[in-house]
Amino acid sequence: MQSILKDMVITDTFIYLELQKTGCSHTKQILANVFGSKCQIVEKHFTYDKVSPEILGDFENKLKVGNIRNPWDWYVSLWAFGCQRKGGLYSRLTNQQERKNVFTKIGLEKIIEKNLKIEFSKTSPELWRQLYSDVNNHQNFNTWLSLLLSEKKQDTGKEFKANKISKFSGFLTYRYLKLYTYRNTFDDIRSLKDLKIYDSNENFMNVIIRNETLHEDLYENAKTLNFTPEKLTAVLEGYKEKTNRSKRNEDYRIYYTDESVYLVEEYENLIVEKYNYHFE
Repeated sequence: MQSILKDMVITDTFIYLELQKTGCSHTKQILANVFGSKCQIVEKHFTYDKVSPEILGDFENKLKVGNIRNPWDWYVSLWAFGCQRKGGLYSRLTNQQERKNVFTKIGLEKIIEKNLKIEFSKTSPELWRQLYSDVNNHQNFNTWLSLLLSEKKQDTGKEFKANKISKFSGFLTYRYLKLYTYRNTFDDIRSLKDLKIYDSNENFMNVIIRNETLHEDLYENAKTLNFTPEKLTAVLEGYKEKTNRSKRNEDYRIYYTDESVYLVEEYENLIVEKYNYHFE
């Protein structure tokens, strides 16, 4: 199971799915405090289809709730979290033994290369560690981003680079679709156009909370999610700051070059266009 997928908050009326580095920890804690004993938190990185029906309830008739974030900001946050030596991606990229186990335990790397004609670039853990060594080093960020989104099939220890959609979509889009769509298989997708059709047909989300307007969006959807604005106000008194924040400069724009701005715009086109995000 992909560790990119995190916890769920389940109530009688909705299911909250946690998409990493989108304000999800903050949102989850707020919802858990709003509903208290009336909600259940399911851990261990499950997608909806891996949770027993007894716990999940009537998935089709419950609202599905989740977060999204400006992709340019998201990548800086993901990298900066790694600079704190945190996160699954950081562990996979910088730990030789862990990366070895991911592929060689069942011979997965050889199977992928043989059947999909993919060759993985063996970027050394030492290089990845260097790229995570200084949260204020903008060049490190741009090199890291280029490696992560390049057409070369980097050995990231994840399905993303083994999947054909990585040729025209990014890591955020991959995580988004794995968590927020029904089939979770992208075998028939050959282009960005196909990807957008897939999302249109298979995406089951009802309420999307933007990281940039997180509290405002919760207020706007209070009635839909079956709680009162007054209850939310009381809970938010204890959440003045975001949860699980990456330690880095607040202005994500200073990290980018013209080339890397375009790289994110190109690879995260689905999310950029769907949610009208811009590099402001």
